[in-house]
Amino acid sequence: MPDEVTSTTASDAAPDASSIGRSPRRAGAAQRGWRAIMPLAAPVCAVAGLAIFAPSYSLASTIVIYAIAALGCNLLLGYTGLLSFGQGIFFGVGAFAAGLAFVHWDVQAPAGLLIATLAGAGVATAVGSLCILRRDVHFVMLTFAFASMFAYAVYLFKDVTGGENGLRGFPAMTLGAFGSTWLELDTGAVMFAVASVTFVAAYWALTRLTRSAFGATLMAIRENEDRAIAIGYPTMLFKLLAFTVSGLVSGIAGGLYAVYLGSVPDSALQLETSTMILVMTILGGTGSLFGSFLGSLAYLLLSHYLAPTWDRWQILLAAALLAVVLALRGGLWGGLRGALAASAALVRGRVR
Repeated sequence: MPDEVTSTTASDAAPDASSIGRSPRRAGAAQRGWRAIMPLAAPVCAVAGLAIFAPSYSLASTIVIYAIAALGCNLLLGYTGLLSFGQGIFFGVGAFAAGLAFVHWDVQAPAGLLIATLAGAGVATAVGSLCILRRDVHFVMLTFAFASMFAYAVYLFKDVTGGENGLRGFPAMTLGAFGSTWLELDTGAVMFAVASVTFVAAYWALTRLTRSAFGATLMAIRENEDRAIAIGYPTMLFKLLAFTVSGLVSGIAGGLYAVYLGSVPDSALQLETSTMILVMTILGGTGSLFGSFLGSLAYLLLSHYLAPTWDRWQILLAAALLAVVLALRGGLWGGLRGALAASAALVRGRVR
């Protein structure tokens, strides 16, 4: 009799086997979902702050669009270790591809952005397949040469691109599909909202990518490509894929730029655009996606406030860049992260 009581009590006290199996799975799923959502906190707060404090929606939209282009550049420079002057190629090709679709095919904004994305990715694959054949300074010079070629092509094919006048004559920009219009992109607030949603989506996608095995392989190539080859990684393939993804993201930025302006200026494919995107990336911090936003924010805000004060305001901008590079090893994001860590340590010390 005591044995029966004991066995019954033990069975009643023991949890159901099915509940043991389900609870950890639910907890794991919730944890994975939380980890997937967490990377969105920084970009969402950034664009929200920009909407509140930016001097105008026009400037805010420009900052977000160039931040997307800097994300693509950071994938190459910060995560793969490839210093490329060709980022403006993919940005400009995306802008002109979307612009030509708007002018000749009378498509709406979503279709134009899709065309810009595909054009940026396609050109990046073609350019990257040749550039990755060389390393170090030879690689840099190849990207510089391609950037110069595409810049000259704007004037060589002026019947298509409009030459110095750029590409004009866009219809009214709208969001819609299948002949129906959902939203008119004729106000700064709407355009900023569209650009912000695109930025947050690109940021989240690249965060997932860089934290995957693919991203770890890119960082291994950045640290020591010869060792990665010795281990057995096809480094050429990974670098080409990085180029393609970078071009895809920059193509989206170029398409948004065309939608935002309602035209495509010849400067979209000039070497200065590549240099500007590269400076934004370094200024914000290489190897940090959020640094891409900070770099775009700092560069364009400085340009906005310094340009009216002095004709040679670029000298002040260059001085600010030198100060950041020399004083903040990880760019603006590295400095901000260090300041936050120091503040947290100070607070902990006072609490103790």
